[in-house]
Amino acid sequence: MKIRQHKGGYDDSMSTVTNIEPTHAALLEAITTSGFGVTRNDDVLVERLDRVDSRNGWDTHVVLVAGIGVYGFTDGPLIDGM
Repeated sequence: MKIRQHKGGYDDSMSTVTNIEPTHAALLEAITTSGFGVTRNDDVLVERLDRVDSRNGWDTHVVLVAGIGVYGFTDGPLIDGM
């Protein structure tokens, strides 16, 4: 799965795209290694935006971090449903 951080502009955001396994554990690792202070699985939520982004073709899902807000976006859901 592809993940990108939320930045001020689309090009800046797309410059952060990385590939991870579509699991909650891999997502949590990607977030923590990028400098966010997330330590618990229940601090991270992934929700479908119910639209395909015409700029990149992603079935866009927003990644939310409790107490922080939007971390970024993925191109699909997590396979473990968290």
